[in-house]
Amino acid sequence: MPNQPAMTWSICDLCKRPYRVARKELRRGRRFCSKEHANIGRRRGCRNQWGENNPNWKGGRTKHSKGYALVRAEHPRSHNGYVLEHILVAEKKLGRMLLDDEVVHHKNEVVDDNTEENIKVMLRGEHTRYHSARRFRRVN
Repeated sequence: MPNQPAMTWSICDLCKRPYRVARKELRRGRRFCSKEHANIGRRRGCRNQWGENNPNWKGGRTKHSKGYALVRAEHPRSHNGYVLEHILVAEKKLGRMLLDDEVVHHKNEVVDDNTEENIKVMLRGEHTRYHSARRFRRVN
């Protein structure tokens, strides 16, 4: 048959199964075995660059804009998959989850020093009074 395209085998980027495809389609950039997989791949950015597969991956640790250390973890208080490290350290020290009215205080006031000795769990009101008294003493 004179008008048949040259066919070859390729591997789907999503399901990793082999599929037959015309060579010219490969040259045009076809990388998926079906339209459904192409749509899923397009939504994912066509590449698996999540977590450890991302070239900018730094081990699941990052810094908050205020200097706090963030760690990638599954946690009720996580935001976008990251939770404040001092919360995890305090919960490990207590052996339970923090209550809603409990906050973590850094004794030496260095917010990225999350050693167990530097962490103290306080009630929210107690923590506010502590820092208010410190500010008042500094002013007078």
